[in-house]
Amino acid sequence: MIAFLCATPYQVFNCMALKTTLYSSEKADLYLLTHTSDISVYYSRLKASCVFSNVYVVNSFLHPSSMWNTVKDFLFLDKELSKVLDRKSYKILLGTCIGVINSVFYSKLCKNNPDLQFLYYDEGIGIYCTSLIEASTKLKLFIKSIGGKDYFKSISKLYAYMPEAMLVNKQFPVYRIPAVSLKEKELFNRIFAYDGEADFYKNKDFVYLDQAYKKQLNIDIDNGKLLAQVCRIVDESQITLRLHPTRMPDDQEYSGNSIEIAPADNIPWEVLLLNMDLKNKVFISINSTACITPKMVFDQEPFVILLYELVPECMTFYEDRGEAMKMFFAKIRSSYRNPEHFYIPKTFDELHGILASIRKKIQ
Repeated sequence: MIAFLCATPYQVFNCMALKTTLYSSEKADLYLLTHTSDISVYYSRLKASCVFSNVYVVNSFLHPSSMWNTVKDFLFLDKELSKVLDRKSYKILLGTCIGVINSVFYSKLCKNNPDLQFLYYDEGIGIYCTSLIEASTKLKLFIKSIGGKDYFKSISKLYAYMPEAMLVNKQFPVYRIPAVSLKEKELFNRIFAYDGEADFYKNKDFVYLDQAYKKQLNIDIDNGKLLAQVCRIVDESQITLRLHPTRMPDDQEYSGNSIEIAPADNIPWEVLLLNMDLKNKVFISINSTACITPKMVFDQEPFVILLYELVPECMTFYEDRGEAMKMFFAKIRSSYRNPEHFYIPKTFDELHGILASIRKKIQ
């Protein structure tokens, strides 16, 4: 038997993807950790789906992160969770970027199976461009002193949708997560309570994906001006703006545009994409990974236009002046069967020409 740990809707999605493909014949438990978002809302639908043998909601790690709280997690773990783990014997534990919580589970479960394998799965661009974060030396010594195990030392393989795009973490064997099949659409729709939210995008060929640079990174980038450049070529009726979840209603960044804004919803972007006809869709952003999700997760190739070369302040924000980011997107671009569906313009004139060319192709 195996077990999955997840803490975000996207992690739930990826656990589903792994379970229904590589581990379809394995009995598996799923642990929904609610310390970052309340993914307990999926509990009843996941349980009813019978994809997993057992589904557990874990509310044990809601406290602020600190050394003392970590000590308590190891030594005085929630009684109900302890009871569950005490009777479990898994051969594989799959987790992702939830830090020391991985070590708590791994240490506890190793008592029942010292040969337990820990496998790390895709959680987004981080696994491709950022080295996995190890615990501090102090924390490692503490874990060792109480007979615990550092999960990081136990990672035996990584799962990623596109192993060929990995820039870092190459010290681990990397295995491919198969592309999510349209055949599984209804299953994913049930789990995430999809109710036609993608219908809005049917008549919108162009989707501009917002990024909240000012709020999140304090970079003074005006998405509104970039969108205005797009609208010089694309009719406003053909385009929609999908706002970043952190964007406040009174934000004025797009005040100069009259583009129809996509309705806010709680459906993961991946589930919306699963319900779209992506063949002639055009996704535009500065460097949002949401643009490349169709290729990475579903192996579909809608048009992608990334604008980061037109935004110098975006590039200079990074210590390497965006070199790692450019390498990553270059790898995604080179994986396209049709390279004419992926563009990174260097000038606004080039952008305008690309948009005019795409508009003719999809009409």
